[in-house]
Amino acid sequence: MLSLEPGILENLPGDERALFLSRCSQQDYRRGEYLCKQGSPHTENFVVSSGLVRTFYVAPTGREITLGYWSSGNLLGGPNFFEVCPHIWSAQAARDSRSYVIKAADFRALTLAVPAIAECVMRALSFKMRWFSLLCQMLGTESAHRRVARLLQMLAPIYGAQRPNGTVLRVNFTQEEIGNMVGATRVWVSRALGKLQRAGALQLDPAHHIVLDLAALDAFLAQGPGVPRARRGRGG
Repeated sequence: MLSLEPGILENLPGDERALFLSRCSQQDYRRGEYLCKQGSPHTENFVVSSGLVRTFYVAPTGREITLGYWSSGNLLGGPNFFEVCPHIWSAQAARDSRSYVIKAADFRALTLAVPAIAECVMRALSFKMRWFSLLCQMLGTESAHRRVARLLQMLAPIYGAQRPNGTVLRVNFTQEEIGNMVGATRVWVSRALGKLQRAGALQLDPAHHIVLDLAALDAFLAQGPGVPRARRGRGG
């Protein structure tokens, strides 16, 4: 099970945090603006301070897959954080966002010189490795319906907040955003959410945030596939 990605700044002692921030600038991004683009030279890294940022890859065929959504404290810019090389995916503001921006050379120098910063970077990278591993496993082995359920299970410890009626996802992900993460159309996502509602695993609150019953969600996923995999071109 995933836990929240360790925030690279919030876990730094005061002096080291001040040193890190002294090497950063701050940049605001309106929804839809890019922090970096696939294929462009990597020269900077980013630490999200507010908002929500989507990372995604676009294949030569034009097909697109979302790799993740990142919020306050999350480190972006990799996987090559130290080197000047082409970005292999894009990062785009999914909501109005603000980020600290640090040059790759400065980031490398600080990581080499300050053990506390190096440890925070390693913790952040460990989370990302686990996230991408689970994402690959899910996309390669699960049906479209189960990919939606599995994604919600993955998102719960990251964006979930306990409420009397269950675990509410603080970020109001749209069906299109969920579909982009699991490689399914909005139609398949809608069907999967309906199936989970009938199973008692989720409900929508008045603001249309997803509220999860995690025990029911775990039970749903423990039942086995049950539904044939969606054909490629329709559900992914």
